[in-house]
Order: sequence, then structure tokens, then C-alpha cells
Amino acid sequence: MSQIATFEKTTQEKMPITEAEVDPRVAQFQVKNPIKMHGHVRYLICGVDSQGPFEDSRRFKEFFALRKCLVERWPGIYIPAIPEKKFMSVEVNKDPRKWAVQDNFDAKFVVERTLLLEKFIKEIAKYEFLIESKEFKLFSRGQGEIEKQL
Repeated sequence: MSQIATFEKTTQEKMPITEAEVDPRVAQFQVKNPIKMHGHVRYLICGVDSQGPFEDSRRFKEFFALRKCLVERWPGIYIPAIPEKKFMSVEVNKDPRKWAVQDNFDAKFVVERTLLLEKFIKEIAKYEFLIESKEFKLFSRGQGEIEKQL
């Protein structure tokens, strides 16, 4: 029993606890403060690239367009996934064969999507060539309808 406790303590001391300890630059990238505007949700994105700090709000479809462009430009390079557009759930108390589409404005869904979009951005931030790509620059600093520009 004491060997297990020693191993756990040693492992915890050697392993980084947070992503910030691994790469402080990655920790600066965030997706937060989802806001419902004009029938859709916008997410605040923040980060720092070679041009300095940036902060802007983006819709889900703009994240989708960014990922699509990165996959096309960098074939064979791992580009992390983004969450699905809609969430399918089973109504447990009713017929198990019945599926329901959860509302995109459901608080739980929005919070989970925000966390997954942040994970996507942080994964991209690990690779400087992706953060410095023209596609990411357009996403992080562009104006107007980003998905059409991408």
C-alpha cells in the first residue's frame, strides 16, 4: 500500500498539472462568454500570435469554416475536431428508440460546446505554423463574414 502512495506522489510531482505549465503560450488561447445574438450564439475568442493579442467573437460556423480550411491546406497534419453542430440525445424516460435534437440555446449544450471549441483552439495553438497561417489570421482578426472569406 505504501508503494502505491509513493508512486502516486512521485508521478504527480513529475507530471505537469495544467496545460499552462507545458506551454504558457497555449494557455493564452481561450473561448468564453457565449452570447445569444440575432438567433445564434457567438463565442469570444482570445489569444496571442506574432501580431500581438487578439479578441473577437465568432459563430460556430466560423469555427467550422476554419477547421475545413486548415484540413484542406495542411493534408496529413492533425487538425483537431470540433463539436457537432447539433446534439442528438435519447429521451431516457420514454421510448429508447426516440431521438431528440437538443436546442442550440440550451445552457448545458452551449457550455459544453464552448469548452470543446476552446479545446480545439488550444490544440491548434500548440502549432505555430497553424496559428500564423493566413486562415487563422483571418479567423482571429478578420472582419465581416469570416466563413465566406475563408
